[in-house]
Amino acid sequence: DHRGYEIMTVILKPGKEKPIKNRHSWIFSGAIQRLPDFSDGDILPVMSASKELLGHAYFNRKAKIIGRMLSFGDIEPLGALKKNIEKTREIKRYHHKKIGCRYLKTTQRNIDRYFF
Repeated sequence: DHRGYEIMTVILKPGKEKPIKNRHSWIFSGAIQRLPDFSDGDILPVMSASKELLGHAYFNRKAKIIGRMLSFGDIEPLGALKKNIEKTREIKRYHHKKIGCRYLKTTQRNIDRYFF
């Protein structure tokens, strides 16, 4: 039961939860049914229109992509973020050893694709 979340929860429009369930990390403003009052950068729970907890995202009203998922399901968002940062470091170390490169640029798109 997630009723306690509802005050500070982002609710998506019906049918807009499908990308999140497929682990796509972006939330566009047009997908949102209800947006609580928040400060840019806040991490908020994200729920489907049927009140299913989809995960947690950070939000920024100034961006075209208003939200970016940090965790999916009931996984704690900051713990998930730390885990994903460590995975990124491991991949960089692996590629550094294998390829011998000094610098491995990781774009946001690659991080989203592999870790979220």
